[in-house]
Amino acid sequence: MNPSTNHAPLLLYDGSCFVCSSSVQFVRRIDKNKKIGFLALQSPDAQKIIANHPISIDLDTVLLFHHDRFFQKSEAIFEVIRIVSGGWRLFLCFRIIPLRWRDGLYDFIARNRYRWFGRKDGCEW
Repeated sequence: MNPSTNHAPLLLYDGSCFVCSSSVQFVRRIDKNKKIGFLALQSPDAQKIIANHPISIDLDTVLLFHHDRFFQKSEAIFEVIRIVSGGWRLFLCFRIIPLRWRDGLYDFIARNRYRWFGRKDGCEW
């Protein structure tokens, strides 16, 4: 995949995180039309994309890169839901919750994910 010429939404995730990898597998199952691509944040292609954009990230966030824009944390999740459409769009009603609260919950889970669920030895790219 050439990330600079691919205009499909691209989900960037922590490839050594069990929760992140499981979430990616879930999105792959519900994305019936295969609209979303996936890259581990640790991959060279993901690093190229990030390096070409003014964004500071760490491995504690999921990113969705779409239309030359990054969506982070809860906004990335909601954008994925919007893209896969179907019955999952019902969850978009939770966007009424203030971003600060949504991302606060996201950050809490992200900070504790390795302790609660463990860490993978390798990264799937």
